Amino acid sequence: MGQPQRPTFFRKAGLAAWALFTLILLFCVLLLANELLKSGKNPLDLSAIEEEQGGDEPGPVAVSQLGNAYIYAVSGDGAMLVPELRSIPLGEFTVENCRAALDELKKPTQGGTNLPVLPVSAECNAMYLLSGGELVVDFSTSLQLGVPRSAGAEAILVYGVVNTLTQQSLKGGKSDAVKTVRFLIDGAVPRETFPAHLDLSRPVAPDAQWNTKTEAAQ
Repeated sequence: MGQPQRPTFFRKAGLAAWALFTLILLFCVLLLANELLKSGKNPLDLSAIEEEQGGDEPGPVAVSQLGNAYIYAVSGDGAMLVPELRSIPLGEFTVENCRAALDELKKPTQGGTNLPVLPVSAECNAMYLLSGGELVVDFSTSLQLGVPRSAGAEAILVYGVVNTLTQQSLKGGKSDAVKTVRFLIDGAVPRETFPAHLDLSRPVAPDAQWNTKTEAAQ
């Protein structure tokens, strides 16, 4: 009597095990999507992943040529942002152009009267562009080294980066222009300890009130 029921029992057990495996897999996918959203990434935006990894580039080396773009430096009194024209490699991809401009923000300024926006120790872990023009820049914790703990100094740093990277001159032919910049520190939203006077939980739009001689950078 018990023999004919064994195949049915094993078939039901197999289906139950498969259903449990499917639930575990679905839970892992949802957990991964939640972590991506917390770090400011869009789990459904494949174009952002492609641009970050250079998947849509024509070859291992992006084609670029030297071009002119403005970067912002800190005025001698530390109160304003001053545009400086730099010659940097510009190509078809906005992210690569923004990387080149970000590197310029750490270099000595022209004439030595102004100061770099970013400390030399500042490192960019990753950078990618979301559809709609939101550029996500993931800095390492070294970003805060050497930055005075004041509202003015933190604003100068943040808007020096944002006002530089949102310039139309950095737009690549195969990418959108940057409209806002989202800051991350080691993959997470910056904590209140730095910056202590600004809310960086949302993307930051450019603000020309920090610029001096803005007509030179139009």
